[in-house]
Amino acid sequence: MAKKRLKLDIKCGESECDKDKHSFIPKKPRSRPRPIPTGCTKCGVAPVNWQLLRQRNLNHLEDLVTSLQTERVRAFFWDRELSDISKEVPLTKGRDWMISRVAKRLADSIGSAARFRDGTQTPLHEDGDPIHYAQHATATCCRKCVFCWHGIPEGRALTATELDYLDKIVWRYLDEKLPELP
Repeated sequence: MAKKRLKLDIKCGESECDKDKHSFIPKKPRSRPRPIPTGCTKCGVAPVNWQLLRQRNLNHLEDLVTSLQTERVRAFFWDRELSDISKEVPLTKGRDWMISRVAKRLADSIGSAARFRDGTQTPLHEDGDPIHYAQHATATCCRKCVFCWHGIPEGRALTATELDYLDKIVWRYLDEKLPELP
């Protein structure tokens, strides 16, 4: 019998503003496009240079990583160590296998124009797949996060250039969390 996977104790939209961990994903009003974030949805503080990040320039990757860590849900994954169970398969299969899995996962989970129940396609489980953790950490987990953090509009397929950019961001996380990946 398969072991039941435990959900992580974190939700998108949570904040701890007193600890400088905010929530930036604005709710989408009915029948209108989602607004571009300007500050925390709870306290209004604006520690993120959205204009810089939306250039999608890899020369600003470290600025993006620092900014991502100001959002509670992203910081949860940047601060969390991967468990031995989460590391086991990638360390056994190696980098080439992971490279193809990351590209496929991004294309499948966020690459198309329409996402049924956007925001539910990337699991939040204890001892989960490091790629899922990376997606949550880098705001590549769903199209609303991709729009808010990376400025790529919802409702259209991602281009090969956009997928490549997001892939590199995911790898920034994976390289930090799996430095021993062969």
